[in-house]
Amino acid sequence: MACNAFTQMQLFGSISAKQLQFPNADYYLITIVQGKLIAFQEGEKVNNEWLYANEGDQNLHQIVFAKDPNCALGTVYDVSEALPDGRLQLWKLCRGGPSESEIRTRTYLMAYDWQIGDMKQIAGPLPLGSSQVSWNPDQTRGIVYLDSKFSSQTLYWTWEGGFGPLDLVITDRDRSWNLKNLFPDFPDAETIRSGNTGRAVWSPDGHTIAFFASPGAIGKTGLNRVYVEYNLYLMDADQQEPKAVLDNIYLPFIIKWSPDSKYVAFIGQYGSSKQAGLWLYSMESDSILNIADGKFQDILWNTDNRSLTAIHCDDKHYCSQIEEYDLSSILQ
Repeated sequence: MACNAFTQMQLFGSISAKQLQFPNADYYLITIVQGKLIAFQEGEKVNNEWLYANEGDQNLHQIVFAKDPNCALGTVYDVSEALPDGRLQLWKLCRGGPSESEIRTRTYLMAYDWQIGDMKQIAGPLPLGSSQVSWNPDQTRGIVYLDSKFSSQTLYWTWEGGFGPLDLVITDRDRSWNLKNLFPDFPDAETIRSGNTGRAVWSPDGHTIAFFASPGAIGKTGLNRVYVEYNLYLMDADQQEPKAVLDNIYLPFIIKWSPDSKYVAFIGQYGSSKQAGLWLYSMESDSILNIADGKFQDILWNTDNRSLTAIHCDDKHYCSQIEEYDLSSILQ
């Protein structure tokens, strides 16, 4: 497992950042739609009004997603990153059925064609708490992050029109658990016997899935399951035998593959000092590099495979700085 292979490089400081021009706003997501870098500010969920800006814009623009008449008690959308085919992913929360007497809430994964304003359902209803999905290159199967909102998380599979458990055992020394144990409704009897997982991402070449998981969460409850050590795992997408390649990670957040499938960038705390920042793991050298210190909200690899764009936040977690990091001097 990789240790502090890049400690010496960290002494010379982080990679310098180039400030990109975006209107001042509290951004939470960046993605590329139809070749344009777009930053989203979370909008008014009740009316489904979202604000966004393209790079170089002086002001924010508004986009409104249509309400679903079959959701009697309201429709709520959450914007996610773009699909491999370029459409924008949306999570639709449908409250109530066709009649007001139905009070159940359902979650659907949608695809929005920005150019023509067309929205189509990909899958659903899906388990409540689903919040991020990463697809294989041909978009036939995705791996979904499922959050109980009560300090337990797991992963599951989805495909067009359906979904199912991820039957995957993670073993760490004398501890092990199966990800399906917490699927789909996090049974209380399993919580203390299971570890936790973070988000997962499929490599662009389709061969590998990277994800976070914490064997240390086994036996813990409540917030004690949150502030535990995580490992970074790499798993062959076909053989599905996960291997821990990096430990000493805390509060991992966003994770993204480089376009050439050789590097994994992530947001989180790393090392014995639990330094918060933006980190880069190299598969070829099995090593970790600190790109930048601080709080970040999202990251996106640029198509040149040599640079990253990130949303940088201040100490109060106001995330207005969108920056580009040139990694050409450190990538092999």
